[in-house]
Amino acid sequence: MERVFPVYILITILVIIGLNHLLFLLHRQRRGLPLGPLPLPVIGNLHQLTCYPHRGLCDLSRTYGPIMLVHLGNVPMIVVSTPRAAELFLKTHDAIFSSRPRFDLLNFIPQWKHTMLLSPNNSYWRHMRRLCIQKLLTDTKVREFGKSRKEAIVKMVRTLRAIKKDQGLNGINMSRVLADVMGESVCRMVMRCDDGDMVGFEVVEAIQEMAKLFGTFNIGDYIPFFRLFDLQGLRRRAKEVNKVLEKMLEAIITNHEKNAPSRCDDTFVDMLMALMDIPVTGLANEKTSDYIIDHGRIKAIIIDMIAGGIETTSTIIDWTLSEILRNPKVLKRLQDEIGCVVGKNRMVEESDMQKLEYLEMAMKETLRLHPPAPLLVPHESVEDVIMDGYFVPKGARIVINVWAIGQDPGIWGTNAEEFCPERFEALEVDFKGRNFEFLPFGSGRRSCPGMNMGVALVKLTIAQLVHCFDWEMPEGMSWNDIDMSEEFGLSMPRANDLYLIPRYRLLD
Repeated sequence: MERVFPVYILITILVIIGLNHLLFLLHRQRRGLPLGPLPLPVIGNLHQLTCYPHRGLCDLSRTYGPIMLVHLGNVPMIVVSTPRAAELFLKTHDAIFSSRPRFDLLNFIPQWKHTMLLSPNNSYWRHMRRLCIQKLLTDTKVREFGKSRKEAIVKMVRTLRAIKKDQGLNGINMSRVLADVMGESVCRMVMRCDDGDMVGFEVVEAIQEMAKLFGTFNIGDYIPFFRLFDLQGLRRRAKEVNKVLEKMLEAIITNHEKNAPSRCDDTFVDMLMALMDIPVTGLANEKTSDYIIDHGRIKAIIIDMIAGGIETTSTIIDWTLSEILRNPKVLKRLQDEIGCVVGKNRMVEESDMQKLEYLEMAMKETLRLHPPAPLLVPHESVEDVIMDGYFVPKGARIVINVWAIGQDPGIWGTNAEEFCPERFEALEVDFKGRNFEFLPFGSGRRSCPGMNMGVALVKLTIAQLVHCFDWEMPEGMSWNDIDMSEEFGLSMPRANDLYLIPRYRLLD
């Protein structure tokens, strides 16, 4: 009897699990929910995501279709993997799917609730987005911040140029260099930080650390029971970093207030300070007092600009430089194009950018292969909807797998996995969300409002790196040795830093 008893328990458990799955299938069929893999009790389909969720979900979508239902713990999530399906969610029904789910960490760090990236679709978010687009992120402002971009990039070129031949045998950590120059450039634009302003650069580091915490898989977001314990220590770390960040942001705003008479409205903080205490609502039947620019909202916008500006741009440049150097023909064509436009007696200027068509293609090809957010930040449905024959319930999370779309051979050809900028010669697509086969910055209401600012910084930096330097690998290594492994998070950076040896090539 001692041997038989555990067998009965095992059989009972299996029967319960089987009935649970049968009930789930009947429920899904009755409601018309999308197809998807069967979830396990408690964990759902978490075990099927692998270390690279964008790749795991892409593999599953080949079996279950372009609109697929998976469960992360007890959270239902609909995964979208084709341009047509993406258009349904991001354009046809954009108003229904333009909200954000509530992440566990937001309960412990108040200012992040008010960022444009993570705020739900409510009046506050709509007003702040409109304000930023109309006042801070216009094409005119992008051009005005050209001086800040140039100063940071020129400093980077001088630093790399000063490296002596015997100093670079083991290579320079270019991933670190790029992160630093993006941090300095964004810091200058947002807060007017110069080399001696350590508070500004410490703010950048704190916001980057917080972004890493949000990019970490938080089991408490998907299995509520584990929220009681903070097993990963994410809440504790987030509260510690946020406490420091709050002090520094308040000090920066206070300093700008003291210097108000001499303000030139040449940074994001300056422009926001000019709007202090002004209601930003313009809709009827809404309390204007709820939408007045104050210190808290200025802090939230600073966080948005820095978190999006540094992590995204440095990641794109890192991948672009890696892909160009691994493809000598691409590098030569780029250097020839820039040489024809600029010559070898000076650096590239912002005014040269429109003439560098192949540079634009190379950047687009990088965004296709290495989108900065391979799974766009999750959307959330604000109401029940039936679309394309499927029922999508209110509160469902929606994930757009832009990485899977960018890898689809039916769209990009049999060489979809290769880096080939020439494919964009015959394709009139841009990155602004109008072409659903190419969505590196999303589309619709939740598309990245700062994409133009970021792209301008990426293009100028890549142009200078390709034009000003020839590059070598560390001693004993070849271009094929570049590690192209990914690290999944809010963005998709390299798993290992890129080490290179720069050799200045201009004649000045």
